[in-house]
Order: sequence, then C-alpha cells, then structure tokens
Amino acid sequence: MEYRGIEYDVKIGTAKNQWVWTAHTPKARQGTSTSRALATFNAHKAIDAWCARHPDQLRPADEVTGWWLDAPAKAEVDRILRETITDPIGPEFMAPPARSVAA
Repeated sequence: MEYRGIEYDVKIGTAKNQWVWTAHTPKARQGTSTSRALATFNAHKAIDAWCARHPDQLRPADEVTGWWLDAPAKAEVDRILRETITDPIGPEFMAPPARSVAA
C-alpha cells in the first residue's frame, strides 16, 4: 500500500489480535497493533512524522499536480456549494465549549 508517496505494509501477526505494520521510510519504522484499522492508522502516523521532518524527500503525487481550476470552474464550485449546503456551520463549531466558572 502507499500513503503520501511512501510504501507501507499491514500484515496479520502470529499472536491473537495482532497486526504488524511497516512503513518503508529510508529508516524503516515497524510496530504492532490490535486491529488492522489501528495498524493502518499507526503506519500513516509514522509516515506523517517522517514527512514532517523530511518534506523535501516526499515524492509528489502525480494525480494531484499539473491541474488547476479556471475562474468559471471556481464559480461553478461556489454555486454547487451554495445550493448543496443549506445550513452551514460557522467557525464557532471548531471552538472548544465555554467553561463554567466555579463559585
């Protein structure tokens, strides 16, 4: 499998409920997890950590480079979003809840 241009493996381990993941960064990272989903998550996390330290060594993903949206296409996207999202959530949704002050 591949994530952010870096190969990784997730395989079933030898123990019950054991999954082994390996991220094939230049210095390979490996670990075990209790589920396949958690092993995949941990492999992605290891790759993210490596990429944060070595962003210049990431291979660009061919499918996300070399294209752009012109003004009419951007206007069409805006129109679709206005018609589709009828009850938008504002930035206050991202804020933590207000704390009550103890007396």
